[in-house]
Amino acid sequence: MSHYSSISGREENDSVAKYDVTSSSYDQLYREEQFLKYKYVFLEKKLPLGKIILDVGCGTGLLIEFLDEYGLDKYEKYICVEPSFSMLNLLMEKNIIDHRILLVIGYGEYLPIIDNSVDNVFLFTVWDNVVDKEKLLNEVLRVVKPGGYVLISSLKKVNNIKPNMLLEGFKCLGCVIDCFYIYAKS
Repeated sequence: MSHYSSISGREENDSVAKYDVTSSSYDQLYREEQFLKYKYVFLEKKLPLGKIILDVGCGTGLLIEFLDEYGLDKYEKYICVEPSFSMLNLLMEKNIIDHRILLVIGYGEYLPIIDNSVDNVFLFTVWDNVVDKEKLLNEVLRVVKPGGYVLISSLKKVNNIKPNMLLEGFKCLGCVIDCFYIYAKS
């Protein structure tokens, strides 16, 4: 049994192994691209941020850095869930000292979070790496509060399963690099 399965109930998958191997160069390779996605969502589309944020697949913390850089870090709690130890280690090495940020090693399909407890759930560059998409959707919808929303980015590829194909409440917000799907929980 791997260490991953002992904490999450899942066996280590190829995506996590890939991120573990490439983690040291992740920011250098993808920071600019990720920031373009964040700018589209938060500056152009002006999605509001709640008090409690869940970032599933937070990686090296690029979204935390973006929110700080653009003065959007008004949250009370930022929960960062990531299955790759290497990616989380890089985030910790950045020495972002903020009592509001909670780091959790885990998978989006098995969130150790109370029902209806977060305002916003973000899944940037995660959806296409997940095998059990229905389980992931059930989990993120379980933890988001009524009045909150879930935002998922997905590759533009035509043959990919999109969130709105599995749950009709998801609406396409638009596409910049990825396509963005939002679900507002009533």
